[in-house]
Amino acid sequence: MATIQGSAAADNLVGTTSDDILNGLGGNDTINGGGGNDQIFGDVTVPYFFYNGKFYLLSNAGTWQQAQAQAVTLGGNLVTVNDAAENQFLVNTFGGTEGLWIGLTDEVTEGTFKWANGEAVTYTNWSPGNPDNSGNQDYAWINFQNPGKWDDAGGAVFRGIIEIANPLSNDKIIANPSNDTIIGSTGNDTIDGGIGQDTADYSTIGQAITLKPTGVVTKGTAGTDQLVGVEKIIGATGQVNIIDASTATGTATINANLGTQSLIVNTGVATPSTLSFTVTNFVNVIGAANNDTITGDNGNNSLIGNGGNDSLNGGGGDDQIFGDVTSPYFAYNGKFYLLSNAATWKQAQAQAVSLGGNLVTVNDATENQFLVNTFGGTEQLWIGLTDEVVEGQFKWVNGEAVTYTNWLINQPDNGSGVEDYVQINLLGVGKWNDLPNDTSSYNPLVPNSLRGIIEIANPLSNDTIIGSAGDDTINGGLGSDTVNYSSLAEAITLLASGIVNKGSFGTDKIVDIETVIGATGQSNSIDASTGIATTTSLNVNLATNSLIINGLPAPINSLTFNVQNFVNVIGTTQSDIIKGNNLANELVGNTGNDTIQGNDGDDILDGGDGNDQLFGGNNDDQLFGGIGNDILQGDNGNDLLNGDLGNDTLKGLAGDDILDGGVGSDSLLGGIGNDILIGDLGDDILYAEAGDDLVFGDDGNDRLYGGDGFDELNGGIGKDFLYGGNNNDTLFGNNDNDTLYGEAGDDILNGGQGSDVLRGGLNNDIFVIAVGNGSDIVQDFQDGFDKMGLSGGLLFSQLTILGSGTNTLIKNTSSGETFATLQNVSSTLITNLDFISV
Repeated sequence: MATIQGSAAADNLVGTTSDDILNGLGGNDTINGGGGNDQIFGDVTVPYFFYNGKFYLLSNAGTWQQAQAQAVTLGGNLVTVNDAAENQFLVNTFGGTEGLWIGLTDEVTEGTFKWANGEAVTYTNWSPGNPDNSGNQDYAWINFQNPGKWDDAGGAVFRGIIEIANPLSNDKIIANPSNDTIIGSTGNDTIDGGIGQDTADYSTIGQAITLKPTGVVTKGTAGTDQLVGVEKIIGATGQVNIIDASTATGTATINANLGTQSLIVNTGVATPSTLSFTVTNFVNVIGAANNDTITGDNGNNSLIGNGGNDSLNGGGGDDQIFGDVTSPYFAYNGKFYLLSNAATWKQAQAQAVSLGGNLVTVNDATENQFLVNTFGGTEQLWIGLTDEVVEGQFKWVNGEAVTYTNWLINQPDNGSGVEDYVQINLLGVGKWNDLPNDTSSYNPLVPNSLRGIIEIANPLSNDTIIGSAGDDTINGGLGSDTVNYSSLAEAITLLASGIVNKGSFGTDKIVDIETVIGATGQSNSIDASTGIATTTSLNVNLATNSLIINGLPAPINSLTFNVQNFVNVIGTTQSDIIKGNNLANELVGNTGNDTIQGNDGDDILDGGDGNDQLFGGNNDDQLFGGIGNDILQGDNGNDLLNGDLGNDTLKGLAGDDILDGGVGSDSLLGGIGNDILIGDLGDDILYAEAGDDLVFGDDGNDRLYGGDGFDELNGGIGKDFLYGGNNNDTLFGNNDNDTLYGEAGDDILNGGQGSDVLRGGLNNDIFVIAVGNGSDIVQDFQDGFDKMGLSGGLLFSQLTILGSGTNTLIKNTSSGETFATLQNVSSTLITNLDFISV
């Protein structure tokens, strides 16, 4: 081992291939450790400590004068102790057993002690009986007999406590001729920059480095360094250098900006509360467990917030940005590796795909050993090899050719005939074995579920941000960026303001994001009801994963997004276009004249206020027009249509539909199928069309058309017109003076209360009369074909049949009430055979 020491000037120190100690001492030095496991110091030979605005360190062992001389070369003096607190700091820091020089001396005037820096003596802590000047003892030292006690000595050899008020030299980068620079090299080195702004330069080692919060720098196969007193770290260009704060403890946080090459560490302790570094040529960042701020540069970064409520900004380039990860995240050979949740092989692969990767493909022994070194050699882990398609023909799930295997002896064996999936580390570090997809209760040697090793390649063009727990701010920056919430087990709601509500997982603010992916199987929603300009509208198509926001201020005008796995939509106050997908959607237009289409699935469509158009599509849908003059169309399936308030048009089309016009003068068309049509309030027009339908006019002067099928028409309150159409229909006028037309088929016409007009039309019809129902006119009674129906217990014996000109009157004998007038029918033709009880 060589010890190489500089001077107070600017030195260039180069170590040997062995384990060296290199100390630059004063001056702006350049130090290169060379090979071996070296200890490299920029300015001093020992660690230094900070207290009350000053720096403290130990000198080499020597006389008091030698220790003081070394202190002066470093820009300081032997320590001045001003009070008991500082004295105790020295004991706590440097120990209470070793004798150490302090800066007190009476060498000028015996008995008159002065501090070497010229300060007045305001505090002493002499041991009993001292100072005693036994044998020209002119110099003070600490820790005589008791920790912290002082004594005077003469030519003894101790190390001294050096105190420096200001740093002596500023170490800087290589390019500046006046800079101190420590050149990183191979081996496990300890590098102490000492006082000043010092640089550790790893640009020549040809390896990626990882900077950790404790000052540890891992250099791949080049070893591991410990940095102390270094303020700038330079990585090699072209390497995937990483800042990894995941092991930071307590409340520590980081603010890392790769674009400005800045790293600020908020330590979470009082002294020092913050540390600032310059970081050059770093590519990826992993945050601490607390609230970090991480910003990328214009390159392709991987940014991981880790725990806490983090602010992540990808900057330019094609980045991968993760709010959190549930396990450490590692880079190797241009790709990224992490562990899945414990699950079956297929579940682990599905999670890998959701993150933009696959279960790992192992191409050679070096990569296999990396997996062992990184994830351990004892836990059994899924890898991406399977022969599920053709037994015995193993293939990588990402489609790559199999160029390397590392099977355990006598494996694979397809035990039990179901072992189609491969794991690593069973009964041998790094060895492979085939297992079934589901390992629960399979073998005592195998856990019930295994985690998998996920491998993610660098994306070609888009930034990917993995959403997770915490209130995160996510900025995609330049490019077409994606925030992916598919790994969450809760529904999310995307608001127009860029807020993403994640249920129990918190709330995110997303900026410059073009694709939002929700978790599959969850009722993910788009809600534009608030937080958006009054001139803005939506064009959403969940089937094509498209969201377009129109009406934005110039020059933007409109924005287009990709929205995946969304189910529900709430529109704006303007005229929106909203289309569902094949799931059970809830689509709400809000205010404005909206067009809403359910497509496949059992959907709920609500137009809200405004003149809306709603189309159910396939399956059994529910359509609500809301306030306004709306058009509702059920399309295929058994649909429910409610026009609500306004003059609406409702079309059931195919399926057994229920149509309710609501308040207003509505038009209802049942379409194909056995439908129920309800006019509700207002003067409505109801067309049952094909099928055996039930039609209710309800309040208002309505028109009811049975169409094809065996229909039942009920006029309700108001002066209604009822048309039976084809086939055998039943018509009820109910209240008021109604007009009923049976048309083709054997129809039953019951005018109900009021003076009604009944016309049976073709075939054999029944005209119903009852006490208290009013006096009806039957326009086309055909003797021998049609019947008069007696209702409410009315008997033929209670009737009087009278002629009145060319007409026949049917009256109540006891009360004289006229039940019906049969136009153009002779009373002589009417007998008991023309009546039937109904």
